[in-house]
Amino acid sequence: MSLFEDLESLKEKIHCETDILAMSCYLHRNKNTYIGLERAAKQSIANVAVSNEDHELAYRIRYHYSTQLSVEILSNKPLSSFRSSLIDFLKTDGRSFDKSQLGMITSLPSFYEYDKKLEWISHQFNLYDLNSHRGKLSLYFVDSLTKKNRGIKREEFWFKVKDTDHPVLLTVNQENVLLNFWKKYLDKDRHILLDGWFSLRTNSRNFPHLLAEKWTMA
Repeated sequence: MSLFEDLESLKEKIHCETDILAMSCYLHRNKNTYIGLERAAKQSIANVAVSNEDHELAYRIRYHYSTQLSVEILSNKPLSSFRSSLIDFLKTDGRSFDKSQLGMITSLPSFYEYDKKLEWISHQFNLYDLNSHRGKLSLYFVDSLTKKNRGIKREEFWFKVKDTDHPVLLTVNQENVLLNFWKKYLDKDRHILLDGWFSLRTNSRNFPHLLAEKWTMA
């Protein structure tokens, strides 16, 4: 197949009998894949299995991102191609969409889970008077999240600084041999001492935090 034919195939309209986002929620619960969603959409495989729970989750996901994107539009924030495509999809009932949107639709349940857990985590911190820091920080473990971005999976370990409750993020790629050690070693309120460079960052969810870089355990 030529490149031109590949691009044309992505413009293909897919029609299904039920909301594709509810199907995605069902397949996410059952740990299915992108291929599974496309097959389910074209053959209506998941129509019978999709439950009210899946439709309710699809509704919450739509409401969450519609609200979030409305705020971004009103603030004149530039929208990425992903967000523009998401806006187009959210305007539909999920029964007719472009094949190129399947990857995005597949990701929405896991993105939503990440967003809601990060929202909970953010409430555990003091977000005022945050500044970059070089040196030692005494930290307490709060929670961890798994994030997938552009095909790369990483684990996010969130800590709060002793005395200030400022948020600190330490990231470990899934391929890192120390990942299992961190998962087993860290439990709620586990105390560690890190020495390194902690730079002030703001993630795509507008959550300010200190990112641990070039660190060692002290």
